[in-house]
Amino acid sequence: MCTTGFLRLGPDDYLLFKNKDFGRAVFDDRIVSEREVFGVEGIANWAGADPALDRFSGFSIGANSSGLLACDSNVRTLDGHANYDDLVETALREGADVAEGAAAVQAAAAARPYLWGNLVLIDGRSQAAVEVRGTRTAVLRPDGPAARTNHHTEMGLHPGNDDTVTTEDRLASAQRRLDRAGSLEDVFELLRSHDQGGTGVCSHGLYTTVYSYVLRRRAGVTELMVSRGRPCGGSPRLELEVPLGGGWSPEAADAFLSAYPSERTRPRRPRRGSRPERRPAAGERGAQPGGGSMRPDASSRRKSSMVPAMPSSMERCGRPITSSRPAPSITEGRGKGSVS
Repeated sequence: MCTTGFLRLGPDDYLLFKNKDFGRAVFDDRIVSEREVFGVEGIANWAGADPALDRFSGFSIGANSSGLLACDSNVRTLDGHANYDDLVETALREGADVAEGAAAVQAAAAARPYLWGNLVLIDGRSQAAVEVRGTRTAVLRPDGPAARTNHHTEMGLHPGNDDTVTTEDRLASAQRRLDRAGSLEDVFELLRSHDQGGTGVCSHGLYTTVYSYVLRRRAGVTELMVSRGRPCGGSPRLELEVPLGGGWSPEAADAFLSAYPSERTRPRRPRRGSRPERRPAAGERGAQPGGGSMRPDASSRRKSSMVPAMPSSMERCGRPITSSRPAPSITEGRGKGSVS
């Protein structure tokens, strides 16, 4: 299950973080890099062990050229509800700041029901946590740093939530660490913490941490610090400048995607003896620089974002956790799992 939050380090220095937990031991992110928006795509179907069946939708975490940062975490999965990752993308595409992003989320949720989730947003002046429960929303305005896990603090706990075991303890430990954090290193320590014994914010349970992210905005520049796998395990942490606004170009986007730790952002190489397949140039409609995601236009994404019946708990980070029994072993390899 995912843990998220935000922290302000200075007058023009703020960050957003997320540990992505998944029901598959290894996962490859897919990335959107455009002039006005960057996003790590969310998952709409949680298709199990075969990554070829993964269906992407919305943003799990992202930023825009105005300096707005946003991400999400799961609370409850329900059939016939749209993916909350779509709301993160909506906030970043329609909002220049926290107020506009939160208003866009509320308007979208009022129009149709979404999976229950938590969104966190921060910009240069303000921050917010948004609880989404079907068509209902609650916008909270914490005065200081805030963490979120997999339940609603304002709308309250619900016995049908997907995680009824770890979420409260993780929130308490993450918030406690965040309240005394004063540096970037304190945030990295939070992300690799095991305050629940053998597990914690860095998850070693049924749903294991497959990516750890920090998005930092300072002096008008957005940086991404990302590591693949459990952050406690010494996976290399890459520090990448996110190309946005005047810093975006097809070449900058290609360089960013080529450096990103995912097989899904690598340029595809043709098999020996075959004719090279033309990859659309960065910036072309429907193209993703560096071999990243190829996405339909916004209208077709919205039409296809209703979520079908969810598979079993081993296939999704977000299906019910109802006991603290040890997790079964998961075979290493590129796989599928779950969303925040």
